[in-house]
Amino acid sequence: MEEGCPVFFNLTDKTTQQTKRTEIGRADKDQLYMWLQKISLLRKQVKVRSSASVRAGVWLKDMPMAMEFEIDTLMK
Repeated sequence: MEEGCPVFFNLTDKTTQQTKRTEIGRADKDQLYMWLQKISLLRKQVKVRSSASVRAGVWLKDMPMAMEFEIDTLMK
C-alpha cells in the first residue's frame, strides 16, 4: 500500500504548446485542500502555500507548508 496519492502540476507553454507534467508530492485526498490552499503563478515561479491554521499543521504532519518551483526547471 502506498501512502498518499501522487500530486502533479501540468504546465503548458503557450508559445510552443508543450506540456510538462511534474509530480510535486504525495497526499491523501483529505490533505489536498489544506496543503494546496494558495497557488500563485508568477512570471518565473510557481508558489504554493498551505493553510496557516493549527488544524492544517496536524493534518499535514511533515508535509512542506510552503513550496516554490522555478518554471524553467519544471519545463525541462
